[in-house]
Amino acid sequence: MTIEFVFFLAIVGILAAWVVLDGFDFGVGILLRFLGRNEQEREEVLDSIAPFWDGNEVLLVAAGGLLLAVFPTAFAVIFSGFYLPLMVFLWLIVFRALSLELRHQLRNPLWREAVDTAFSLSSLGLALIAGVALANLTRGVALDEDGHFFAPLWTDFTVRGRVGILDWYTLLVGVYTVVLLARHGALWACMRIEGPSGERARTAAEKLAWPVIAGAVVLAVGSYFGCRHLADKVEDAPAFAAILVIPPLAAWGSRRALLGLRKRWAFFLSAVTLVALIASAALALWPVILPSTLTERPGLSLLAASAGKSALRTAWKWWLPGAGAAALWFVIVYAALARKTIRQKSLKVEGSDA
Repeated sequence: MTIEFVFFLAIVGILAAWVVLDGFDFGVGILLRFLGRNEQEREEVLDSIAPFWDGNEVLLVAAGGLLLAVFPTAFAVIFSGFYLPLMVFLWLIVFRALSLELRHQLRNPLWREAVDTAFSLSSLGLALIAGVALANLTRGVALDEDGHFFAPLWTDFTVRGRVGILDWYTLLVGVYTVVLLARHGALWACMRIEGPSGERARTAAEKLAWPVIAGAVVLAVGSYFGCRHLADKVEDAPAFAAILVIPPLAAWGSRRALLGLRKRWAFFLSAVTLVALIASAALALWPVILPSTLTERPGLSLLAASAGKSALRTAWKWWLPGAGAAALWFVIVYAALARKTIRQKSLKVEGSDA
């Protein structure tokens, strides 16, 4: 096991944690106007993510910083080639944060409607762009002879040759990501919220279960035809296809758990679905960090994109203790907030019984 592989796993792990933890924020935002029918209910829905949403986004910054430190060539190529979608993504993050932070500045109903709409639309846009971005990295880009690329918004919607950001495969992954994160957020909301909003969240999670399960199967088939290197790995090692079975099985298990009113297990298995999708994409990429859709040119390998040995050793010495401390901090904070939520729910139930 090389140090490049360890750092590659670390980046994938951070991104998977971001998708799971910030994913329920996106899902709650997408469903905000459905879950909350009046001002009080929307406050309850937003309160369910209030302690978490800002901290979850730190994981995305950590993944980008680690990519810059250990794979600077990949960082430069990816961020310059995907300049337009990255700027749109950042602006949507800004709009989403401002919607939450400025919501209580005015009591005017029109202002609340405007910021709630901005929050929902920006959450939906972020989920869509995150899925499209993952699909672009998995499918590959048209690297030139210098190892760089610039992706137009679209070309001919095929997955070979000089591709654009949007094609049938990237749109498939983007739309599926929106549905998957919407259900993930609904499961989070039904765990955290009591009353009508919580019931609507459970209903939304139940209705979205079969689209998530069927979409996982369609996505596995689409990935086989849309990603040349993934199809090559399946043909060389048929056992690799077993990894693609995990997401639909986990999604099915999440549905069964929700029907049995085991909400925590349903949310956990939804998280497994997300992690399995990220892991299958990472395994399809290895040992390349950015595949090429041009058959005559190889992709950008991890070894070619990595920093020098001295820089890698320095990152290893300083990043590993820092990452461990940050992970421990996240566990402590999340555990404390979970205990506080359970205690508040218990007090609320006791008060209603009295």
